[in-house]
Amino acid sequence: MLFEDRVDAGRQLAKSLAAYRAQQPLILAIPRGGVPLGRAGADALVCLSVESEFYGVGQFYRSFDQVEDEEVLTMLKVIQ
Repeated sequence: MLFEDRVDAGRQLAKSLAAYRAQQPLILAIPRGGVPLGRAGADALVCLSVESEFYGVGQFYRSFDQVEDEEVLTMLKVIQ
């Protein structure tokens, strides 16, 4: 799936999970950045771990190099 932004990701997630809404409990693991979106569609939300100083996703990786647009376009062509 491709998302335009986090709001779009949240909308698509909520739409995909609608069929499971009647099942209790529905457990979903999401990255910390997705918590506000998860909260919007959840009856309850439990966060197991929150970093006190969050600067960006890259702080949790040994190598988090930027990907150029051309490389992404090439990857997308390969998987289509």
